[in-house]
Amino acid sequence: MSSETPLVLLVEDFDDAREMYAEYLEFNGLRVPGAADAVRGLQMADDLQPSIILMDAALPGLSGWDAIKELKANPRTSHIPVLMMTGHVLGDAKERAFAAGAAGFIPKPCLPDELTRQIVATLRKALPSDV
Repeated sequence: MSSETPLVLLVEDFDDAREMYAEYLEFNGLRVPGAADAVRGLQMADDLQPSIILMDAALPGLSGWDAIKELKANPRTSHIPVLMMTGHVLGDAKERAFAAGAAGFIPKPCLPDELTRQIVATLRKALPSDV
């Protein structure tokens, strides 16, 4: 990893899941602010300019699918890789995530080790010289 600790924005509406993933990722050396809904997540992404965003699909109000589209349409956040996390693993969920602009798709529940691996791999692709 680079000398600056990556900032991982976690957008997840279930408090327990958000806290569990954040705690594990922080234990593995990442900084992890969280948002409980997509609207707050979009605002935080614009303000914080995270290294990567973990976006739940099923969020209250604005869905994760639509939030990714908004992130990719905003010049200030379009460069930030987004990993879609969802329990919606049947049907076209993966294709919808990639069509919205996600860099990856993580089915939930997800083991924290696998989540960390996906984050590191995505950061390496996005910033090969920094990670």
